[in-house]
Parts: sequence; structure tokens; C-alpha cells
Amino acid sequence: MGERVYHIVLKEFLQVLRDPRMKAVILVTPIIQLLVFGYAVTTDVKNIATAVYDLDRTPESRELLSRFFDSGYSAP
Repeated sequence: MGERVYHIVLKEFLQVLRDPRMKAVILVTPIIQLLVFGYAVTTDVKNIATAVYDLDRTPESRELLSRFFDSGYSAP
């Protein structure tokens, strides 16, 4: 099974290398995506609505919640 897959992958790879247009598509498209998505897409998570049920109500738990909400990654 693995040998069959290897030969199919090899055949497709050689087929792609024969067509000059496919070389451009395979090389240029990922470079453009890296440039565009590198500047346009951000994966930072900020201001997530968060609910906390604090049964402890000690100064330590309130300080922990205060530090958590003051971090900027969640909104009370």
C-alpha cells in the first residue's frame, strides 16, 4: 500500500514539474499568501466576554479575577 502511494505521489510530482504554469502556481501562490496573511490576519484573542462565578469571595480570588480582567484578553 505504501509503495503504491509513493509511486502515485512521484507521478503527480513529475507531472506538475512538466507544466511551467503549474510551477508558477505552486511557487508563487504560497509566497503571496504568506505576505498577505502575514500582515492581514491576526490570531490574537482579545475582549472575550467572560462570566465568573466566584464562590470563594476572598481577597485572593478577587485579586486573581482583577488581574485576569485587567490583562485585556477578556471582558467582564
